[in-house]
Amino acid sequence: MLRARVQELESEQRRVRADDPMRPVSTTLVQLSRSRAIDAGDLEPAFREITEAAAATLGIERVGIWLFDETRSAIHCQDLFERGERRHSSGAVLAASDFPRYFETLQSNRTVAAHDAAADERTSEFTQPYLEPLGIGSLLDAPIRLGGTLVGIVCHEHVGPPRRWSSEDQAFAGSIADCVALALQASKRNRAQEAVRRSERRLRQIIDLVPHMIFAKDIDGRFLLANQAVADAYGTTVEALTQSTHHEVHRDGPEVAGMLADDRAVLERGQPLFIPHESFTDANGRVRHLQTTKIPFTESGTNEPAMLGVAVDITEQRKSEQRQTLMVRELDHRVKNNLMAIMSIAEQTIAASDSLEQFQDSFNGRLRALAVAHEILAQTRWEGAGFDKIVERLTQPYRRPDRSRFELVGTGVMLPTPVAPVLSMVVHELLVNSAKYGALSDPGGTVRIAWSLPPDDGDGRVLQLQWSEHDGPPVMPPTHRGFGTDLIERMIAYQLHGSARLSYPPSGARCELTVPLPPPEDRG
Repeated sequence: MLRARVQELESEQRRVRADDPMRPVSTTLVQLSRSRAIDAGDLEPAFREITEAAAATLGIERVGIWLFDETRSAIHCQDLFERGERRHSSGAVLAASDFPRYFETLQSNRTVAAHDAAADERTSEFTQPYLEPLGIGSLLDAPIRLGGTLVGIVCHEHVGPPRRWSSEDQAFAGSIADCVALALQASKRNRAQEAVRRSERRLRQIIDLVPHMIFAKDIDGRFLLANQAVADAYGTTVEALTQSTHHEVHRDGPEVAGMLADDRAVLERGQPLFIPHESFTDANGRVRHLQTTKIPFTESGTNEPAMLGVAVDITEQRKSEQRQTLMVRELDHRVKNNLMAIMSIAEQTIAASDSLEQFQDSFNGRLRALAVAHEILAQTRWEGAGFDKIVERLTQPYRRPDRSRFELVGTGVMLPTPVAPVLSMVVHELLVNSAKYGALSDPGGTVRIAWSLPPDDGDGRVLQLQWSEHDGPPVMPPTHRGFGTDLIERMIAYQLHGSARLSYPPSGARCELTVPLPPPEDRG
C-alpha cells in the first residue's frame, strides 16, 4: 500500500513540476516504506519514526498519532512529537462528543486541510480548548483507515499564523496515514500470529501429555497433526512426521493399506469408526496391537475433509488375553467405552467452545473427573467405587480451609464399575456450573450434597442424590441449554436409565437424581 502510494505520488510530482520541488516528500516516503519498525508492527518506534519524519518534511512543530478506543467514544494520543523540543509524549484524550462536526468530517474525507483552523467550521470546535492554548494556526489531519474503517487520525499541526496547505502537502499527509495503517496492520497480523502460536503450543502440550497416539490425516493420507506418541512409534520427530504421507513413514504396505482404507471409510460415510484391534509394526520392528477410534472433521481454513484418530496401545492387554480371556474381555469393553466417551466428550466440547482455551479447560476438567473415578476403581481392582470418596475428591479444589463450604450427607454407597465414571462426570458438571454461575461463584456460598440408598423394595437398589446451593448470587433459569446440562441429563437417562431434575429457584440451583444400581455381580 505505502510503496504503491510512493510511486503514485512521484508520478504526480513529475507531471506537475519538472524540477521535482517535492523531492523531500518522495525521499521521506521511500525511507518509511523501508522501515523495519513499520514492517514488523513495532508500534512505539514506528510511530516515533513516522511523526519525526512528517514534522521534518512539512516543516511543522507538532505531529500526533491518535487512535480510537474500543468504544469509539474518544481518541487517545499514541505519540505526539514536538519538533522544537525534540520531545515525544502520549496519553492525551479527546472525547468525540465534544467535537461532533470534526469527527463527522473525518468519515468521508481523505484529509482535512484547515488552512485557518480557528475559522474553518470543521475544526473551529478546537479553538478554545486546543488551538489557542498551543498557538496552532493550521491543521492538516488525515484519517487512518483499516479495511475501510476509521481507526484514528494523524494530526499535522502548524504553530504560528495560518498556513495554506498545498495539494502536495495534503497528498503527503494521506500517505503518512497510510504508513500508520501499515504499522497497525503489521501489529495486528503479528498479534494474531502470536495468538495462533500460543494456541498451537497449548494444544501441543495437551496432546503430548496423552500417552495414546493422537493424529489427524487428510484425504490423501498426509499427517496434519501427530503427538509425540505417534512420532515415537514411527521412529521420527513430530516435525518430520507432520505433512508426511503414511506411506513415507510406514514401511509395511499391507498395514498402511488397511489403515488408509479405514480412513477412507470414515471420510466417505462421515461417521466415527471404532476399530477394536489392528496390528501395527513400529520403527523397531515390534508388532503392537492397537484399539483405534476415528472420527471425521473438516480441516480449519480449507474446509477439506479430514480424519481425527486416537489409538491406544493394547499390546500388553493382548498378551494378558492369552492367559485370562475373561479379564481381557472386560478390559476391552472398558477401554472401548472410555475411548468412545472421551471422543464424544471431545467432539461435543469442541462444538460448545468458542476458543482453544475454553476447550482446554472444559475438556481437561471432564477428563480429570473420569480419572478420579478410574483411580478409585483401580484401588478396588474394579470391583466398585465408594460414592463418598468420589464426592470428597471432586469437591477438594472448591473447599475453604475450614471445610465449611460443603455439607456432605450420605452413607457409604459402593457404585458398580459402569456407574462410577458417569456419576463422577455428573458431579463435576454440577461443581463447574456452580463455580461459574451459582453458590461457588460467591465466597459465602455453600453447597449441600446428600445421598442415600433406600432399602430394596423389590425393584432393585436406587441411589437418590439431592444437590442444593445456598447463600450464592440470585439464580435465574438459564436462557439456553448448555452442554453441561445436556451431559447431565443424557448420561443419567441413557447410560444409567435414571432421572435427573434440575431447577433454578432464586435461593440457589437444585438437582435431584435417581439412579438404579445394577446388582453387585453385574459389572457390565
